[in-house]
Amino acid sequence: MNINFGLKAGWTQGGSVLAAILSIAFFSSVKRFLTLPFSEEEANIAQTVASSAGTMTSAAVTF
Repeated sequence: MNINFGLKAGWTQGGSVLAAILSIAFFSSVKRFLTLPFSEEEANIAQTVASSAGTMTSAAVTF
C-alpha cells in the first residue's frame, strides 16, 4: 500500500514516528541492562536510520 500510494501521489510515509516509538519502547524495556540512559539524541538517530531505510526501499522500487 505504501509503495502504491507513493507511486501515485509522489510522496510516502517513511515510518520515522513509528521507529521513534519502537526504539524508545525497546530501550526502556532493556533499561536495567544499560549503564547509560537512552537519550533524545539516540532516539533521533534511530528515527533517522529507519526513515532513510524506508525511503530507500520506496526509491529502489520506483526506479
